[in-house]
Amino acid sequence: MLKAHGFSQSDAYNGLEVRLRKQLGAMRVEVRFQALEPRLESAKALKLDWDRDMLEAAKELAKRRADWKKRGLTSDAILEIEYKPHGFQPADRVPVRTPFAVIVTDNEGKGLIFDCSTKNGAMRVERVTFSRKVDKLLNIETAASGPRNVYAGPELLNQGKKAMREGLEEYLDGLGVKAELIEYIEKCAERRMNTLYVEWLEKLRMIVNKKVDITNKRSY
Repeated sequence: MLKAHGFSQSDAYNGLEVRLRKQLGAMRVEVRFQALEPRLESAKALKLDWDRDMLEAAKELAKRRADWKKRGLTSDAILEIEYKPHGFQPADRVPVRTPFAVIVTDNEGKGLIFDCSTKNGAMRVERVTFSRKVDKLLNIETAASGPRNVYAGPELLNQGKKAMREGLEEYLDGLGVKAELIEYIEKCAERRMNTLYVEWLEKLRMIVNKKVDITNKRSY
């Protein structure tokens, strides 16, 4: 799907952030989003059990990764696979707002940072920041992470800015940020969270389950 829309994918911050890039003549288009944080209601809905389900989920993840590596699958191809490891088959999940940013820059480094969100496949542009040095600004804070040291434009979600917001969303659609890509962002953000969450739980369990010899005390 990404190749069909001209995007390539890379990761940053140890897999916490996903970046999609494409070149349109002198303009560079980049989409950034992060793994969704685990939510208490999700854990309750999934009925996860620490000792059994999470260990099984970690084993299943390891098996799947070995299979993906053996088959030479790329991250794009993996995402297209129906990915439901044991313990991750939620029912009646409440839709989650997924924040993301679209960065559009010219060959001089000037450009716009669109702070956006999506929920149930519906994209909304919330703010747009202009900068003469976009890359320098993004080095200060990751995209879509909050206020920056420049004017970030008006809040576009109120009714009075509807026409402006819809015009900007149409502009992004013309750059390739279409419904299929929005759906990809939602699924990828949640699946990335699931993967990172399982890995974190297994690492935590590995340390917590280690026996500590409290009889061998040292004096300093």
